[in-house]
Amino acid sequence: METAQEMLREAGGWRFTLRELARRAHVSHTAPYKHFADKSELLAEISMHGHRQLCDRINSATRRENKPPHAEIVAILRSHVGFALTNASLYRLMFSSELAALPANEPEPVRQSTRQALLQCVSRGQETGDFRRGSAEGQARAAWAFVHGLSLLLIDQDETEDRSGEAIDDAISSFLKGVLA
Repeated sequence: METAQEMLREAGGWRFTLRELARRAHVSHTAPYKHFADKSELLAEISMHGHRQLCDRINSATRRENKPPHAEIVAILRSHVGFALTNASLYRLMFSSELAALPANEPEPVRQSTRQALLQCVSRGQETGDFRRGSAEGQARAAWAFVHGLSLLLIDQDETEDRSGEAIDDAISSFLKGVLA
């Protein structure tokens, strides 16, 4: 699986064959089939590994008890964008429509880590009066759409696009003022 992840990073996509993977890993061309029925199963496993990494990153960013809801949602959004920019090919794979039809290998909460963290944060923020009252589900969905869209835009933009922390924070701040304030 490590070799497949390397190939994913290097090639910027998952357009490799299991035979190429086996050659690169210095194993027989049938060796991958001892672990995975086919390439789709391998990609699904890589994707789930990515979702677990994203979940861990969000959990570590929000670990501190009693963090104000505004600071918590900023930490969630920053963590998500940071993960996407650091793992662009993996991020694309994780949310690929090609994999959406495959059976899930992990429980739903792992695959939905960002959305669940956002929903919990928005609900808590509404309870404390930090966020505008309304549909917590709708606001969390809007925050999810924002962070996922921002992540993909930053991944796909040319090298002149400002990917600095300041530019990302500015986008996050603007979004939060418009939706949750």
